[in-house]
Amino acid sequence: MHSGKAGAAVYAYFKLFNSIKDEHEVELARLELESLAGAVEPVRNFADALREKPLKSLVNTTQVTLRGDESDTVRFQDFLTHELAYGRVQGFVTEDIKPRDVPRLVRKLGYTREIYLVDERTSWKTFLKAVLPQGNVGRNCNVFFSKGLVAVRTITNQYFLENSEYVTKVTPSLERSQVARFADSLFDNLMRHIYRIPASGKARVGKRFLDYLAERGEGSLYLSHGLHPYKGKFHPKMTRALVNIVRPDDKGTIVDNFAGSGTLLVESCLMGFDSYGIEINPMSVLMANAKCALMRVKLGDLDEAAKKFLAVLHSELELMQQQSDGQATLETMGYPPESAILEEIKSVAPDVYDDFAPKHVLEEIVVARRVIEGEFEGDIRDLLLLGLAMAISNLKGKKNKDFQDQIGSTVEDIYRRCYLFNYLREVLQFDVGYGTSIEADASDLRNISALKRAHGNVNSPPYSTALDYIRNDLAQLALLGMVKNAEGLRELEAKMGGNPRAEYDTDAMHAKVTENPAGLPDYAMVLIRLFEHYGKSNHAYRLYEFFDLIKRSFGEQMRILEKGSKIATVIGNNHFKLTDEVDALGSSGIRIGEGICPVEVHSVKNNMKPLDVKPITGESLLSRYSGTLPVKVSVSGASASSAQDGVYVEVENERVILLLAMMVGFRPCMVINRYIEKTLRGNIRYESIVIMEKP
Repeated sequence: MHSGKAGAAVYAYFKLFNSIKDEHEVELARLELESLAGAVEPVRNFADALREKPLKSLVNTTQVTLRGDESDTVRFQDFLTHELAYGRVQGFVTEDIKPRDVPRLVRKLGYTREIYLVDERTSWKTFLKAVLPQGNVGRNCNVFFSKGLVAVRTITNQYFLENSEYVTKVTPSLERSQVARFADSLFDNLMRHIYRIPASGKARVGKRFLDYLAERGEGSLYLSHGLHPYKGKFHPKMTRALVNIVRPDDKGTIVDNFAGSGTLLVESCLMGFDSYGIEINPMSVLMANAKCALMRVKLGDLDEAAKKFLAVLHSELELMQQQSDGQATLETMGYPPESAILEEIKSVAPDVYDDFAPKHVLEEIVVARRVIEGEFEGDIRDLLLLGLAMAISNLKGKKNKDFQDQIGSTVEDIYRRCYLFNYLREVLQFDVGYGTSIEADASDLRNISALKRAHGNVNSPPYSTALDYIRNDLAQLALLGMVKNAEGLRELEAKMGGNPRAEYDTDAMHAKVTENPAGLPDYAMVLIRLFEHYGKSNHAYRLYEFFDLIKRSFGEQMRILEKGSKIATVIGNNHFKLTDEVDALGSSGIRIGEGICPVEVHSVKNNMKPLDVKPITGESLLSRYSGTLPVKVSVSGASASSAQDGVYVEVENERVILLLAMMVGFRPCMVINRYIEKTLRGNIRYESIVIMEKP
């Protein structure tokens, strides 16, 4: 056992979330722990740990801070073995945690739900103050004391943050005061309700708030993450873990140069980091900035602005209705739906115009937009505009469009999420960083004066077969005036990496690929020429442009990152049908012109070959992702008798990412693979996390 002296290392047991659903998440849990706290050992089963010192002495001990309820009878081992993770590892242990490191672990960890700290002490109060000065006994921690041994059990911030999604889920129709009551129940859950038997996860009637908390689900739409739908969204918990891995310090600036809707920015802010996002889509920029604004705007200011906005909007729409009915009015509209704006919308997105035109909904949206632009600025303006975008999203394609009801609901949702965030922050006492997203090209950041130096990067670039982000957001882009005309829309689509609507099959692109001015590595060029040879020119050239964008963006990150900083890129592989001709594949490779391209053939059903989720590092990393290895292909069927039969090529995007990053000077650190079924387009079968360092 340890000496019990102040500041000396203590035992720490880290209990994983019971929502762990894949072995790669256990690896991420270990990596973020070791990044923040040093080496740890896996705990296969906490029942084993309870038979050994020091936990053996705490068996049957109850908490010392009595509450006067059934939690006073809950034993130490009942807390420790409650809702354990599936799989081979339930947690981790170390004998070498410094008390000063505990608060940052509670604040920052993503995959750890509970931490148990154990040491020899004569006073549990002194120990609690040493390891968790911000601890709120009975809310996020409790204490056990037996035979000179003290144990502090604390719950990480991540548990309360992600489960706050259920507070939002069950309270939209209740009084605002009920948000705090349900938040209190969230804090009580792991303190008082260990013995509670929850309703079935399939139950549809009579389900209570605590029943949702007992499910093995994992919230990803909590607080500002839940503002506005977004396809292809980064996963918050994984993002948090990657930030811990690339930047274990407490301060610094984190960058996401393909920021999307701002998941990295939100998580960085919650962890206390400042962050910058780079994004080409103005609608995504609005989403990210509004999500960050929710965490810094004053609640009273937001409430006052929301009331003012809805009051002005109601007055304007009443005047518009009266004038539409031919009534004489003493007042004139301050923000009429100008015909020039309506024509602008029609020119950008005629289908959107037709969808929203009936019953004056289009005019109502334009009036709301003009009220926001005319009456508000800064963070409040961004939040209200996002509320308007959320209302537009909810109304798309619906026959009955009650705009005023929708805008009232979305603005109220924003307020309640802000209220809940402030409530959690007050109880958990954590600092918030400043996040902002900038509309810019990730391959050229030289004109962004605010972004001169950064200390880490976590990103997930669009795939070479990207989702159609622009068309997904077309209604919002047009109705909010982010795109002014059809030409502007075409220009925006052309800038989006991997945009499936862009036309790449041109003579200019053929010449470009022939000359390879981007200097793409041989492996990438073999893939591109294979697709070109077999008549897939549009995809071949799109792939070239995508890899060129990634290389240039890595160059910009190399320029702005501090020495020793790390960058984590999340990217999936792709499988594309190359040809129906199964016999194009010979024993030595696949035909390409007059030559043969060496290949590695996989005949595993659905190409779901065994995947090692352990991190690949060192010499294994360099040999596994060498630029000279053969192209991987798989064969479906023995002939072209069905549409599915043929030869498929695997595009190992993670290999290209590593090769490109090394070309601009990054040093490879590790690759972590995980199974995934992300999209049918391009058959993304697994995803890789590629971590590199600036020397």
